[in-house]
Amino acid sequence: MALAIAKKVKGKMMVNPSQLKPNPKNAHLYNNKEKELKKQKEIAETYKERISQKKVPNIQPVLIHKDGLIDSGHTRYESAKIAGCDLWCEYTDADYPTDDKPFSTLVDLAVSNVRREVSHSDRLNEFIEFNNAYVSEFGIARPTKDENIHLKQMGTSRDTMKKLIEIKNNKPELLKKVDAGEMAVKFAWEDATGRNKVKVVKSNNPDRDWSEIYEDSFFTNMVNRVFNTIKQMMALTVKINSVDYNPVMDFTKGTIASNISHLMETIGAELLKSEGHDVRCASGHPTDPDIYHNDIDDKVEIKVTNFKGNSTTWKGGMGIREGQYILMTYDENIERLCLIFTKLDANDWKSAGIGGHTLPISNVWDNHKDDDGFRIIYGDVFKNAGKVELQLAKY
Repeated sequence: MALAIAKKVKGKMMVNPSQLKPNPKNAHLYNNKEKELKKQKEIAETYKERISQKKVPNIQPVLIHKDGLIDSGHTRYESAKIAGCDLWCEYTDADYPTDDKPFSTLVDLAVSNVRREVSHSDRLNEFIEFNNAYVSEFGIARPTKDENIHLKQMGTSRDTMKKLIEIKNNKPELLKKVDAGEMAVKFAWEDATGRNKVKVVKSNNPDRDWSEIYEDSFFTNMVNRVFNTIKQMMALTVKINSVDYNPVMDFTKGTIASNISHLMETIGAELLKSEGHDVRCASGHPTDPDIYHNDIDDKVEIKVTNFKGNSTTWKGGMGIREGQYILMTYDENIERLCLIFTKLDANDWKSAGIGGHTLPISNVWDNHKDDDGFRIIYGDVFKNAGKVELQLAKY
């Protein structure tokens, strides 16, 4: 079929989109229809603006074969259809695509789109199409070396591609979130493959009465030593780029909470050992319990956070440890605190997605205030106007 050339503008061949044929393989490579349509509409507006200035709509020509089959410029073609205008086209020197060489056709098509902005889904579709086409053309699986070269050209890794394939096979709806930047590939893959299922570590002694070991005197001694140590640290200064900083107050609230938590672990374990208990504190490994009682094969966890009134919330990791907890919150001057000793279970924690889990004070109070082992050591917790409030006390 001969092309009907509408006219020539400044020596440029202008063709009506109705005379052109898109390469069907292009839709297989780039099938994010919402994203493509948005881009096409944006380009269509620029075409209208250029036409109003008596310019050729497209700055780069659409490359076509003699019969109008598009080699490069499918987005420009769709944009021209929206804008209702002719397109500047040039004949390509690429081989005409044939059904007996599907892989070679895809290689030529991908090369023509080398400057295209692509999503993770685009890369995934391209990789799958290339592998299938290679088998069709050559009768064998594409060599790993060729795959690796292709992955590098697409700007991705084999590990990422494996994860994208598993997401597509298990929960393809997550690919939209990945493309939109709402979800990292790693976390989408964990969700799609069930690897993000919450691991709950049960208590070995869920009915144990811990008050025999953790008496009020233990908490008084521990808190006094922890806060006295913090006060000593607050009196120190360190120089960073000739500027004096305090190693406690001038760093982030998360760092302060971590320091207090570490001191509670260390000092708490020392006090328990001095009373004859066989315990150890966390050694730094993320799976270590904060205080572990070797003699009774169970743990006590410690959570510390800065005070935020009725929004006070403690943070946890991706997994949940059930059992006994020491919960502390403190004021900005580290002079007042509230300390709670209670059992917690998986139902107390709220998922924070990739951020792990959170423990609101409202859950602690509502779920455990009537438990026999629930103790408020410092400060107070109460409900006021339907909200759970915390009251801090001097240590």
